[in-house]
Amino acid sequence: MDLETEALLFGKTLSRKRRNFKATLFAEISLKQHRDIQIYGLLSHKVWLELEANREVTDYNELPKVIQIPCGATVISHQFRYAARKISGIVEVIDIDEKGSGEDALVANENKEDKRNAIRTWCLNQGIEYRLITSESFIGSEIRLSNIRLMLKFMESVQDVRDVVSEDRVNMAVASLGPLTVRQILAELPDSDQAIVIAQLARGILSGRFRAPIERRPFDGALVIDLLKP
Repeated sequence: MDLETEALLFGKTLSRKRRNFKATLFAEISLKQHRDIQIYGLLSHKVWLELEANREVTDYNELPKVIQIPCGATVISHQFRYAARKISGIVEVIDIDEKGSGEDALVANENKEDKRNAIRTWCLNQGIEYRLITSESFIGSEIRLSNIRLMLKFMESVQDVRDVVSEDRVNMAVASLGPLTVRQILAELPDSDQAIVIAQLARGILSGRFRAPIERRPFDGALVIDLLKP
């Protein structure tokens, strides 16, 4: 990937004015980016939850700049929905195919497949991974995504009042007494702020320190949490 492409994909846009299309707006605080962000569209928000929670993703941009991509004898202007960088150094770009939204350059175009192939070829030549998200991409993931959003909200709520001592006590309780339910862990730490305890449990699950069946069970008092053993 050349330096110009790097700048287009990861250069953060200062202006966050509402874009001119009809879509659900999500105003979020990114704990990974340490800034406020705006996300347009339900599928885009689901992708954001995955990127924000994925410990393999070190950086992402929710509004990459437009890139000129060769397509046959012409050049197309294309804006990826997300660009993400992983711990491995691999860069991934993400498009979202929201049928009927009228906002995606890949939709409602008779040359859609030609354009998509041109985009894939450009990514391959740049050494970039390409992913296309559709309405089917998150089938079966609703419980997990709902849990991720709730966990991020707990983490966000205590971000300015982090308590290292309480967080260490949570880690020790899970390591020495687990598996325990969230309710049992709170009972073991009655003198600790409940929000800090729950946020640390969420942080531990998302970081891979703890294990919990968040793809099947709600993140609530009955969720069983244990230390992730090697």
